[in-house]
Parts: sequence; structure tokens; C-alpha cells
Amino acid sequence: MCIVAMPLMALSTKAQTNVIKTFGVSPTDPSNIKLVLHADQTFTYQDFSHPTQKVKVSGTYSMRGAQLKLKATSEEKYAFHDRWKMVKQETAIKSRKGLTFYRLARLD
Repeated sequence: MCIVAMPLMALSTKAQTNVIKTFGVSPTDPSNIKLVLHADQTFTYQDFSHPTQKVKVSGTYSMRGAQLKLKATSEEKYAFHDRWKMVKQETAIKSRKGLTFYRLARLD
């Protein structure tokens, strides 16, 4: 049993160390908005605030100072918040797209 469990624990640890920052809303919020930044300059983003148009996007990101820019992979055609600004020593990020304003707190 231990022989099987050890490699599985190593894989889960490696996946966790790849995540460098996680931003999102409260776990009780039904919109379940979450942005996860990985060490290899990739991201995953989800926004379930609209029940019939759930957004789940992944791709690459770049940072210039406090500005964070997300670029989705080519096959994903979602309209989502792709420009963010880090605030308060990276404890939160904020974004504006049209008249929609988002502010996500750091979860990790």
C-alpha cells in the first residue's frame, strides 16, 4: 500500500508547488470566481457568476510592474477580465471590463 501511495503523494506535492498565487472570492459566494497563477507563466480562470455562461479559461500571463495581463489559448473564445492590477502588496487584484468591476482577494 505504501509503495502505491508514495508516488501519488509526490505528484500532488509537485502540482501544489507549481501554484504561486491564487485569487478569488469567498468560498460561500456562488459566483466562484478564481484566478490561479502558476510558476510556469500559465493561469487558470473561472467565473460562474452567470449560470448559463460559465467561464473557464486557461492560458499564459505576463506581468509588468503591478499590471497583470492574461492571454487565453487560441481555441477559447470567452469574454473575460484579462487585465488586472495588483494592489496592497499583492494581497488583492482588481479589474474593470466595461461597467463590471472585480476585486479578488489572495486566497493562499
